[in-house]
Amino acid sequence: MTRMVSTFRSWIFPVCALLGWEALAQLGFLQGRWPSLVAVIKEFAWDWPTLLMASVRTAWQVLQASVIGVVVGVSLGVFLSAGKRRIHGLYGCLAGLKAVPVTVLVPVFLTLFGLETFIVPLVALPLSLNFCVNTAQAIAEANQTRLRMLLSWSVSYGMYARHVLPFECLDAMLQTARVMLPFAFALHIALDYFLCIPNGLGCYVNRAYERQQHARMYGAILVAGIIGLALGAAIDLVSRRSLKWKRDM
Repeated sequence: MTRMVSTFRSWIFPVCALLGWEALAQLGFLQGRWPSLVAVIKEFAWDWPTLLMASVRTAWQVLQASVIGVVVGVSLGVFLSAGKRRIHGLYGCLAGLKAVPVTVLVPVFLTLFGLETFIVPLVALPLSLNFCVNTAQAIAEANQTRLRMLLSWSVSYGMYARHVLPFECLDAMLQTARVMLPFAFALHIALDYFLCIPNGLGCYVNRAYERQQHARMYGAILVAGIIGLALGAAIDLVSRRSLKWKRDM
């Protein structure tokens, strides 16, 4: 019974949202520019190969940017934490750069990387900065009592760094991923919408809007929303399983 109630609660919001969508369409909301679900499904069935390719292009480039951002950011964060006193100014500079909107750097990245490839490093930049600063901060706030206790047991700094410190920082890294990975997905769609370079989901929505193909446009928006929800659910699942040891202690 409890499981049925939980399932009902998890489905009540999306069902109500779809019913509300259909009601707005039937009432002629936005002068008929809000299509019915039937029209959206028909367009999706008609043009699904193009929409699938656009989704794959977006997902692939976001994956590339995420891998680059995480690897570069975590590596730089470890480097900064290792020599924090000597390079404190660099840490402050990188922390400050987090507030700079990446969109103002589009001309710079176009010049450096070219029209066809600049989006991946541009999306990776805020990921790198946030993972860098948060990694350095997590290492600085690691439990010093545990470190001193392990050192008293003749555990070397190398063993501590390999086997203990990653678990100390895991929670902060997962929180950063929970915020920044959906942000990277949204940023890529926004850049693609205005620039139409990688021909991803953003460009698909833009072209459908310009051609007044509203059912097709809302179908692509719905797909983007589903991908975003799936991304968030995947991060939450990884977080729950990765931190299960912490809850069970």
